[in-house]
Amino acid sequence: MLTFAEFIKNASEKTISFTPAEAQAMRERAGDAALEIGQVQEDGSLIVPVGYLLEAAQDLIDFQDDSDILFEMSNLRQQDTGLPFVVWISVKGGARHDLRVKVSRGLKARPSEMVSVAIRPDVRVVGGSLSASDLKLLHRWVKLNLDTLVKYWDGKIDTKTAVNTIRPINP
Repeated sequence: MLTFAEFIKNASEKTISFTPAEAQAMRERAGDAALEIGQVQEDGSLIVPVGYLLEAAQDLIDFQDDSDILFEMSNLRQQDTGLPFVVWISVKGGARHDLRVKVSRGLKARPSEMVSVAIRPDVRVVGGSLSASDLKLLHRWVKLNLDTLVKYWDGKIDTKTAVNTIRPINP
């Protein structure tokens, strides 16, 4: 008999298929970014790794509307990143998920307005919505700054070092 942890591990290695109609309904409810969690097939269906869905569900649990979350994060403004939005970085702390950043349109964002983006194994939205073009820019920025983001997440460098090491992209 499988333990619960083994069951979750096995389930996370599988995929779920959404019909073209279900994928279209997702797009209508949440915009094109809703489909970024998986791969859209030629027929319009959507294939999503169960592990991504589990991460998204965990993110909803972790992403409570708690004002303390902003005090645990450092913001990187547009002039620091070259991106058209603010990127929020943090150390791992007690997080039960891998490296993530949050994105907001401005510095005065509530946690519920932020987009959560997983960094590993690939850059993808796990909470909220981000346009495909913004996700592509963020991906370029993450690739350029991955070493710094990982070291900061792991607590190997302090905030000042992380902020001073971040390099902007040229959009």
